[in-house]
Amino acid sequence: MTDLSPPGHQPALFVLPGGRDLYRVIDATGLVRLTTPSVGIAFTVATRLAGDAGFVWITSSDGGALRLAADGDVRTETLRPWIDTVRRARQGDTTP
Repeated sequence: MTDLSPPGHQPALFVLPGGRDLYRVIDATGLVRLTTPSVGIAFTVATRLAGDAGFVWITSSDGGALRLAADGDVRTETLRPWIDTVRRARQGDTTP
């Protein structure tokens, strides 16, 4: 496990089509603070929690995970469209 993976996170081996992804915001202590189908809500909550704790993780049911730091740094070992969206939002780019 690296510091880019939250405690207990295991990437998805299989993703079934047709379901909605669920995003989880996990704080620096490993506590799941939010589960939502909206990446926007997950991003908003994660940004506020990162400001308090220094960093948080956002994971998705598609196996993706990222580490969001209070200074705006976004790190990941997985490439997913939603991660690109979060990275662009942290940089202030709102272009879809």
